[in-house]
Amino acid sequence: MPSPFDRLRDLVDPDAPLTPQTWRLAQPCRDIRVGSRTLVLSQPSSSFWVYLLGLLTVAVGVECLWDAGDDVVLRWWGVGLVLWGVGAVVAGTSYQAFGFHIKCSGRAVCSWTSWWEIAYLVLQQASLCALLVAVAHQSASGWVRRGLVAYAAATALVYAASVLLGALRPVRSWITFERMILFSAPVFVLLVATSAHGWLAGGHPVDALLLGAWAGLLVCIAAFFVYEAARIGPRLWKQGRGPWFSENDVLHVTLIAWVVFLREMVVPALGGMPPGP
Repeated sequence: MPSPFDRLRDLVDPDAPLTPQTWRLAQPCRDIRVGSRTLVLSQPSSSFWVYLLGLLTVAVGVECLWDAGDDVVLRWWGVGLVLWGVGAVVAGTSYQAFGFHIKCSGRAVCSWTSWWEIAYLVLQQASLCALLVAVAHQSASGWVRRGLVAYAAATALVYAASVLLGALRPVRSWITFERMILFSAPVFVLLVATSAHGWLAGGHPVDALLLGAWAGLLVCIAAFFVYEAARIGPRLWKQGRGPWFSENDVLHVTLIAWVVFLREMVVPALGGMPPGP
């Protein structure tokens, strides 16, 4: 009897199922000899960008944790950024670098997703919820802070449970990127609203910087969807007869700039600003 954990591999793309042969036509791949074996590296340039994003974000998160001491705000920023960075590395491993081996190896038709991508969805949602906890401690107090923290914890747990259940059954609609965006949207709105409230109530410069950070994150996400809707990536690629720069590359490159902004502008301000009462 197959394990419930194996059922996920049976999901294939209903619109454009890929075989190991068509996988190589749909995206750039490079064969790398490792001893007696051949390693297929998918989307080499995209792998570079997503791993750079992940490692950079983890580094900034670790720096926050290292410097936090008793600062609960900086500590939760560290937790959120580490989770975000690890999620990016996990996603890049399956969506880009080693996707061929994870989804296609030994199969006639490639899998639609993998447990690597399930882990990414959970980590990404948890990271955003951790940032909400940080902002709640920075810019809110009393029952509002407690409510925000409770909502962040509940959202992270409910989403993780639903994604795990969706992967085990499996139910495709429960484990999509779009569903993760739906869960993330209220958290993002609360991030903006809490930072705006902090700015209007106290006029702290850190809250203005946070509003700039959320606006920048929105620009990164919008750039992804605009680039995808315009189908610029496929028109550039044309099955190997042009450059490869996908909508994921747009997202990852803009997010790298966003993380640099956090490191250079937001994090120093957080470290020098006591949390709210």
